[in-house]
Amino acid sequence: MGKYEYIFFDLDGTLNDSGPGILNSFTYAIEQMGGKVENRSQLKKFVGPPLRTSFEESLGYSPEDILNIIMN
Repeated sequence: MGKYEYIFFDLDGTLNDSGPGILNSFTYAIEQMGGKVENRSQLKKFVGPPLRTSFEESLGYSPEDILNIIMN
């Protein structure tokens, strides 16, 4: 074995632009919960924070709804 046992890659914004995928995922989840996304640019604030924080603090979903969103 060489000098390093593990190599980690930070893919979130460092080696690729994960923003579009995150925005698509949030749009899909919101629509599955019966919501509507009028302006996708407003979702940019969700790129970075944990899912639970974004869904609860910014969108007002209950802990039960958040668990449903994340697990499905």
